[in-house]
Amino acid sequence: MKHINLLSILTFTLLFVNAAAFAQSSQDQSTQDKDSIWTIGGNTGLFLQQVGVSNWAGGGQNSLSYGMEANLYANKSTDKHSWENNLQAGYGLIRQGDQDTRKNNDVLIVTSKYGRFLAKKWQLSAGLDFRTQFDKGYEYEGAEDGTDSLISTFMAPGYLSPYIGFTYKPNKAVSLTLSPMMAKFTFVMNDQLSELGAYGVD
Repeated sequence: MKHINLLSILTFTLLFVNAAAFAQSSQDQSTQDKDSIWTIGGNTGLFLQQVGVSNWAGGGQNSLSYGMEANLYANKSTDKHSWENNLQAGYGLIRQGDQDTRKNNDVLIVTSKYGRFLAKKWQLSAGLDFRTQFDKGYEYEGAEDGTDSLISTFMAPGYLSPYIGFTYKPNKAVSLTLSPMMAKFTFVMNDQLSELGAYGVD
């Protein structure tokens, strides 16, 4: 992978820090329109960390890490129904010592759950859980010739888990779902990895 110089980091920061700050201030609290039954909220953020070590007895390496994260939700609730949707996304890179830049955070999770009240605290519920990553992942110097080995990329693997069950909600802060019926589908949408039988998918 190519090295990322300091100018690139500063450019990245200038481009995104204002947008991240605006999103943080506008989304860190849930909002609910008086004429709507949707509750929308979440938070986003940009992180940048640099460590410089010079003649330090404890040892260590210089490092530079940066990235973005987002946690968003959109929920709908009535007397008979509820619908909860969540998005968790994060991507980060790190350059440590003489190593090339590598990712240290890469996650995309989308969940959605619908429930119909059977009693005051019990719901019949059904939902989906989807998980994957954005970028290529490597086992560094994992191949026999000393090169980096590709072990993942977008939708390789990707996991989709639908379920049906019952949800116990004694209050807004607590939710427990029991799922006697659940499936898990694994996707490897990369020919190189699927030919190797990665993640149990040929």
